[in-house]
Amino acid sequence: MFERLSHDHISMFVNFFMLSWDYILCYLNAEKVILFPLAIGESDISSPEFSALARTVKVQKIELVKLSITAQMENRYRLLPASEACVFLRHEVTAGVGLVLD
Repeated sequence: MFERLSHDHISMFVNFFMLSWDYILCYLNAEKVILFPLAIGESDISSPEFSALARTVKVQKIELVKLSITAQMENRYRLLPASEACVFLRHEVTAGVGLVLD
């Protein structure tokens, strides 16, 4: 199934998610700077998921996933056959996507 899979394919896969997460982090920053100060000023947002701490923790978790995948790409995945690297990488990417949806 993965016999034609190469490390170039894996790099493209990782680059796609890194770019996507960068976009999400930019959105979360814009939300923090623009949206939430206006929303908090006009209404009582008391839900814990909207607290500054919860938003900061989400951003930090996404950054940690990005750092982990980058380190794994440099130190582990490039040493594995592409098919094996793909399996491990998919697990990490799935965990990162879960953080965004959380």
